[in-house]
Amino acid sequence: MPRLLALEWDAREARLAVGRTGGKGVIVDLAMSIDLGPAEEAPGETVGERLAAVLTEKGVGNCETLVAVPRGKTELRVLQTPPAPDDELPEMVRFQALQQFSSLREDWPLDFVRLDSGDEEQTSILAAALSPQVVQEIQESCAVCQSPARKLVLRPFATASLFKRRGDDGRCRLLVELLSEEVDLTVLVDGQVVFLRSVRLSADDLSMALVGEIRRTIAAAQNQLGEHRIEAVSLVGNEGEYAELCEGLAERLDLDVQLFDPFAGTDVSSDLRKDMPSHPGRYAALLGMLHDEATGIAHRIDFLNPRRKPAPPDPRRRYALLGAVAAALLMMLIGTIWWGLRSYDKKIEALEAQSKGLEKTVAAAEEVRSQVEEIDGFATGDITWLDELYDLSNEFLPTEQAIVDQATLSSRTGGGGQIALKGHVTDHNLAEDLEKSLREVWPEVNGAPPQPDDREKVYPWRIEMGIVVPSPEVEELNNDE
Repeated sequence: MPRLLALEWDAREARLAVGRTGGKGVIVDLAMSIDLGPAEEAPGETVGERLAAVLTEKGVGNCETLVAVPRGKTELRVLQTPPAPDDELPEMVRFQALQQFSSLREDWPLDFVRLDSGDEEQTSILAAALSPQVVQEIQESCAVCQSPARKLVLRPFATASLFKRRGDDGRCRLLVELLSEEVDLTVLVDGQVVFLRSVRLSADDLSMALVGEIRRTIAAAQNQLGEHRIEAVSLVGNEGEYAELCEGLAERLDLDVQLFDPFAGTDVSSDLRKDMPSHPGRYAALLGMLHDEATGIAHRIDFLNPRRKPAPPDPRRRYALLGAVAAALLMMLIGTIWWGLRSYDKKIEALEAQSKGLEKTVAAAEEVRSQVEEIDGFATGDITWLDELYDLSNEFLPTEQAIVDQATLSSRTGGGGQIALKGHVTDHNLAEDLEKSLREVWPEVNGAPPQPDDREKVYPWRIEMGIVVPSPEVEELNNDE
């Protein structure tokens, strides 16, 4: 396997780590930072040139390149979807995200993770999207280094992966990662990311400013935590870097505050051990990506390799299998006829025995056919939600006239389902137009009178509608009539 190169940068500093696979996962040979100077002196197009110069100087050749993307460059939101199999979630999540994200477009890469909400009727999803322009800028910088990016990983998830790898004690905790320009605050439950934010801090009285942001994060995350409470804080860095800050946070927060050294437990080369970076806490995400890549663990949020609907099975394989079965049956039939003609002069008792054997085969086939009919009956009553979402998108008013705030899809016992819509329109008369449009697909649409909403300027009328989705059997019967 080629060497691994992990990168991240902001306006002031670029950081890189180079590793190779070893017995325990990865051995880190190089970890260093590159000062990019003040933001006005370090335009984005020069980052690739500076990285390329350093990599050439250090003798780093062709590598599998991983890039950590900061929270601030992404759009991230918690979505709610109906319970669905994993292969249907990607399209459902993108549909919901297009309605609720402020800037998302069809060409934006989007990845997501499930959140354990404990709600059987809804699935909580943490979805993140990245602008294609940001992806292009990163790839252009990597191209200058002759190391195109293979993975674009959301930085807090890479840090959380490294922390979990070191041995999570199961407590609900807050990871605090201080970087050159900002601080990442990530809430973990059982080692999984449930809430994250990134803020810039003033260099004056860092401890006091950090205490305030930690308290704001704890308050903001409570809606996602449910019955959990943040019990501990892990400050990413070693004693030489943040020992005094760690003690100050513990006194002011009245929480268990611990240091998390990202290099502890990581194998490093002898050369690197002699020249460790001055701010080791800033390399947690890079080390997390290296470990996951070296051990074959999929990155939780990867914008170049997001979760997608599986490709449909190749029909040629199915046709080949059916052809082989048909040929085998034909050969069996020919053999049976030939054997019957050859044994025509045998005794009647032998023919009766053979007939009984065939009766057992027919009985078994009848049983299988009965089971197949039951399965077909069940499948016929099931709703294909992706088709309903497609119809809803086609029949809905243009975005200049109406928006959807919330769409809840649920199945009903005995077949069929319902869709509950909440949204806003620019004019109260549009509510009736929307109901007429939706009845083109679903005969039973119930809408409450539109209500004025002073909080909305562009869409000042609030609407609520309920759509009854018939089961496929009922819908087919209505079409026949």
